Amino acid sequence: MVRGTPNLDSIAIINMKKLKLGVADRINLESLMPATGGRVTMSLVRSMLSSISFTPEEIRDYKLQDLKNGAIKWDIETEKQIEFEFSDEQIEILKQGINAVDEKGSVTLAMLSLIDKIEK
Repeated sequence: MVRGTPNLDSIAIINMKKLKLGVADRINLESLMPATGGRVTMSLVRSMLSSISFTPEEIRDYKLQDLKNGAIKWDIETEKQIEFEFSDEQIEILKQGINAVDEKGSVTLAMLSLIDKIEK
């Protein structure tokens, strides 16, 4: 084996699931993630949060604004569905979050389309 050349026998294939998410989906996705957990779980959560966070350009283009009641307002006319990729492990974390909010009876109407996308 040449130094710097990866050993193809040791490369794991990571399955990825693609989800098209709008602004509301991206906002609600965080509520399905655990606030605490083991290092591996929280590393996966951090990776998800980083990938779905809004760029300065998106904040400007969607006219995102924080409201006094803690809600977020945006211009739905400019909203675009963007495709994001999540690993099987990340999807499993989100499914656990879905189960947790369902058991608490705290699923909202705004979450339903997101839940459908994850469980599809």
